[in-house]
Amino acid sequence: MGASLEKRALRAPQRKRRADPGTPARSQAPGALSDVRFVPARWLAVLLAIARLLFNGRKVSKLGLAGLVWSYTPRPLKIVAAGLALAATIMLLGAIAAITLLALQVI
Repeated sequence: MGASLEKRALRAPQRKRRADPGTPARSQAPGALSDVRFVPARWLAVLLAIARLLFNGRKVSKLGLAGLVWSYTPRPLKIVAAGLALAATIMLLGAIAAITLLALQVI
C-alpha cells in the first residue's frame, strides 16, 4: 500500500567501438539498476489533494470534485469512459436525425 520504487534501466544507443585493451569492460547485466524513480502511492496523492481542497477555505464544487477524481483516474478507465461517451453521442445524434426526418415527413 505504500509508495513503490520503479526500476528501469536506461538504454542509450550503442555505438560499435573497439574496446580499449587497457580499460576494463563495464557490466552490461540485464536489469542493471541505472535509474530509480520514486512513484507516490495514488491513494496518498488523492488524500493530500482532498485535504488541500478542504483546508483551503474555498467552497468545493461538484465539478471541482469530479475534476479531482478524473485527474487520478487510470488511463484505461478514461479510455473506456471516452468510448462510452462517444457511443452515447452517436446514439443521441441518430435519434435527433430520426425525429427530424419524421417531422419532415409529417409536414
